[in-house]
Parts: sequence; C-alpha cells; structure tokens
Amino acid sequence: MRWVVNSILRSSVRSLQFRLGTKPLNTIASGFHNAERVNIPVGSSGSVKLDLYNLPKVSSSEPLLVYLPPFSTEAPTSDLTELPRFAQKHATAVIHYRWTDPWPEEKAVEDEASDGEETVYRRFRSGWPAPIHDTLRAYTWITENLIPTTPRSARRDIYVYGSYLGASLATSLALTEAYPHERMAVRGCVAYNGIYNWTMFLPDHPINKPPKSISRNFLEEILTLPGDPDFHELKQMARELFNKPDDLFDPFASSCLFFQTPGLLVPPSFDESAIQPPSFLVDMPWLPEEAVEQLMPLKHPRKSPLVFPARKSTLKIPEMLLLHDTAPLLPPSLLRRRQRRKKHSPVNSFRTQAEQLASLMRRSINKVELKERMKWDQDMHDCDYEADRRVQVHDVGNKSNDVIATTWLDDRNGISIDFKVASDGGVNGGKVGSSAAALSSLGGPSFWSATPRLDVRCPGAARCHSPRYNTHLRPSRKIKNEFTNCSQFLFPRHQPPRSPSTSAKMADSVTLRTRKFQRNPLLARKQMVADIIHPDQAGISKANLQQKLATLYKATPEQVSVFGLRTAFGGGKTTAFACIYDSVEARKKFDAKHRLVRNGLATKPERASRQQRKQRKNRMKTLRGTEKTKGKKAKKDS
Repeated sequence: MRWVVNSILRSSVRSLQFRLGTKPLNTIASGFHNAERVNIPVGSSGSVKLDLYNLPKVSSSEPLLVYLPPFSTEAPTSDLTELPRFAQKHATAVIHYRWTDPWPEEKAVEDEASDGEETVYRRFRSGWPAPIHDTLRAYTWITENLIPTTPRSARRDIYVYGSYLGASLATSLALTEAYPHERMAVRGCVAYNGIYNWTMFLPDHPINKPPKSISRNFLEEILTLPGDPDFHELKQMARELFNKPDDLFDPFASSCLFFQTPGLLVPPSFDESAIQPPSFLVDMPWLPEEAVEQLMPLKHPRKSPLVFPARKSTLKIPEMLLLHDTAPLLPPSLLRRRQRRKKHSPVNSFRTQAEQLASLMRRSINKVELKERMKWDQDMHDCDYEADRRVQVHDVGNKSNDVIATTWLDDRNGISIDFKVASDGGVNGGKVGSSAAALSSLGGPSFWSATPRLDVRCPGAARCHSPRYNTHLRPSRKIKNEFTNCSQFLFPRHQPPRSPSTSAKMADSVTLRTRKFQRNPLLARKQMVADIIHPDQAGISKANLQQKLATLYKATPEQVSVFGLRTAFGGGKTTAFACIYDSVEARKKFDAKHRLVRNGLATKPERASRQQRKQRKNRMKTLRGTEKTKGKKAKKDS
C-alpha cells in the first residue's frame, strides 16, 4: 500500500513543479551566459550546486541576492531555472537545494575513500533535513568566498528571496544569519507563498478542527476547503517532503517555532492523531465529545512564547517582506452563505501562514529587542511603528510579486537618482513624479545602484511602509548638493508617502535624515531628531546644520535651534535634536536663554567676577536682619 501512496504523491509533486517551474525559453534571463556553477561538497551527502550570475559585472561591495527556487532544482532541467525579473541584471546566487527529487526515490552517493580502499556507495534520499544542510553549506561558501577583499572594512549586504518551498528555507536562513556587526550577512528577506508552520497540516492542530458551537453539514465542509490549489498540493506533499512527523516540528522547517512552542504532541503518522482514545471509549460511541476529551489519558500542551533571538545574542530579526496570494473567490451562492455566518472559522492558507509569522516576529521585536534597548537608548521610546516597518505582509492580488519585491529592495538600499544641478539652481532633467516613475523614465539604477550605500540601521530612522499609517506621513524630500554650498538644491515634487523621514544627501559624503517629526503648536515649533551620516568627515558644525535644516523646511537659520549633538562610537554618525520655530519672535519667547545667547539672539547678562561674587557672599554672612539690605554694619556708639 505504501508504494501506491508514494506514486500518488509523486504525481502531485510533478504537477506542482511543472506549474511553478516550467517556463518558455524566451522568458529565461538573457544574462545566463554570465553564470558560473560551483559544486560544494556537503559532508558525506554528495554536493550542492550553486549558480552565480553577473558577478563580474558588479563590484565586490554591491549587495548580493541569494535566490532559493520554489522547488528542488536538482533535476536535470535545473539549468532552465528562471530568475526573478528584478534579479536578472544583478549579482545573484541560486542555491539548488535537494528536496524531494521525485524521479528516483533514492540516489547513490559516492563516499570518499583513501588510497587502497574500495569506493563505497550508499543511498541518499533528499528528504528533510537535506535541504537546510545544503542551504547552510552554500551560504557558508558565499560568505567565505564572496566577501569584499579591498578595503578590508568593506561590507556587503545579502538579501534572500524564496517562494513556496524556497520561502520556508529563506525565512529560516534570514532569522538565523542576520548579524548586523558582520561584514557580510543577511540584511533582509522576501518570501512569497511560503509555509512557515508545517504543524498546521497535522489533524490535531486547532485550525483543522471544526468549531463546536457551529453545526456543520456537507456545504460547510466545502466552504472550509482551501481554495488555492498550490497550497492544497503543498499540504499533500508533506509526506514526501518530510521523512517522519517529527521533522515538521523542526524550527528550521517551521519558522514560527523559533518564537513559540507548537502546542502539539508528535503524532505517530501524518494522518493520525497523537492522542488515541482508550479501547473502552471506542466501544461507547454514544458518549459526547466533551466527556471523551475529559477521559483522555493525555492532552496537548499549551503554546508558550519563546525568547528569540536570545537576549545575549548579537542576532537580530532582519527586515522581512511576506507576500501571499489570495485564494480564488467562491461562487456567489456559497459566498453569501459564508457571509451570513456569525463566526468564521480560520482557514489554513498562505495568508494565514504569513500573518502568523509576522505577528510572532513583531511581538519579538517589541517585547525583546525594543524593550531591552529602551533601558539605555532614550530615542527608542517613540518607535511605535518599528515592528510594522521591519515586518510587512502584502497581498499580491493582481500585481506582480516582482514589482513589490523590487520596490521593497529599492527602499532598503537607498536609491538615488543622479540629476545635474544647473548653475542657476534649476534641475536638468525635468520634474519627477515618483521614484518608480523616475527609474522607468530615466532608466535609473535599481537597488544595486552605483551610489555607495551608507549602512545605517537605526530603528528610529526607520521608514514605515504600512498602508494604514501613510495617511499621517509627510512626503519625503531629497536634496543632493555639496554640504558647504547651500545655494542650490533639488526638491522633487510629489514624492510618494512611503517615507516619514526627510533625508538630504550631499555629494555622497554627508547625509542628513530627520525622524520623529512632531508639530507643537503650543510652543509654535516643529521638533525632530536629525541624523547626520558623515563617513568621510570628522564632524559637522551647528551653523551648517542650521542652514541645511532651514533650507529643507523653508525657514531662516535664526528660526532653527540645534542642540544635543552626539557622535556615535567610531565616528561617521552624529545625532542631534532640532526645533524649527514659526518665527524668530517665537523662538525668543520659548527657546532656552543660553541657546539664544549662543546664536546672538539675546544678550548675556552682565555679572561681576567670580572673586567679587564670593567676597560679597562672605560679607553678607556677617550681617543680620535689616542690615543685609544695607550691606554694611552699623557703627557702635562710643
């Protein structure tokens, strides 16, 4: 009977791979002639193939995209693997992990033998955990061989992209290899239609059990069936993907289990329950379900949150974009019936998987990372949207996932469109409606642009891309010019409201970003935190900073108050507070007197010297009563 089940599962695997991976040859990336294949040994389990695209075209410090295909590409047709559109012209590494090669069930692997010994062949089956071993071995080779060599302090960012089976591996790789202090590590991840909790396919999971308070019939069963055929086939493939049910509880397969316990017992098989009723209960089918559950010898444990990353670890949850498709709509008659139901039971789908992982990562960011940082960083108390910015969930809908992924990656790597500033202050090149329109019209660079990237990962300087917050954000402005020359600026109009931070970039040497922008009408001012990135300069003067902020917010330098400049350890970044008052009179009324004196807006009160004040104080100590007002002693009568 086992071979019948395996044959059925292999047919479903072939159909899914054919639908996801077979593309006409005219859609394959035209730059494949720049590919280089590397065979990396994986212990005694053979080797994993790694394809490198377009590496000679870019410098060693340009970001690298690690692509995990939607299915195992160990098959002979792996040379026709299609790259995403946004990766076809950039440095990309494709990891051909081995997972459920459905043609031969087992593959002969040659073990290394020393001189005089006979070569030994053993059987290797590309089931779990073979794919995660292949992925980690290939990633280790990438970080060791593709790291920038000159200069020695150069950094290189890695972005991981995966879909379907590759999305599960991509999230595990990103969550365990995102070290901000490393010169070359994972900085972000994009996952499309991934399974992040394989235990939700087990029959004991609450999502697979009908609600007790709702009567169900045949029509209700139809309504709860998954509408996405790809998701349904991945569920059917679980037996072929994993060797035993224990593998479903591996956090590297189910990324959600990094952050919480599964709340389930390991079942004996994929289709059986972990808790079997005793024999005497089987003979009493008339008992209600509540009584049967109370008489059960075992119960499933409760879900408990886990601390990930560990508090003493340097690991950090990277920026994550989880994309998912929406299941096809039901017929109108069934849809109306489902809408009339007062309580909707949850349905396991790509959307459910993405939202569950996103909620767990956001909780970890708020409860672990930001809570610990608030103890020593006073700027972190107002970062309410940091978790929503770093972990985003988007429904692809009618759009292409390549377009959404391209926009997300561009924002993370600081696209800058090079305009020429005319001598009269005008801009050669016309007006720009948005960054996407500018890139399409000018043929501008993507997120691997030639502009050197400043690696700044300050949570406060974050940009929120959540749609529900965009209505309260101001359009971003970008300025490109020399920092010392403030007479010519570039103000692109109608910037998309994707960034709440205002940034100014000057000659690729100094970057000014404002965050935590607030309007305070009671004090007649706008207050913010300014981040100055100056990798090639020792520091920035307050006068230049005031003039730059005044030009950025259309005010005069006398209206700008800058204070609290603090340079980070190692240099290269300075943080300051800035207040821009509505008028000079308002600043004289509300700003601190010592700042007004420093800027020449107030006169310093004249005081006697320190020695004179000390003598006057000691002299007043000898006087009593009304004599203190006179400042001298009364002469005694002789």
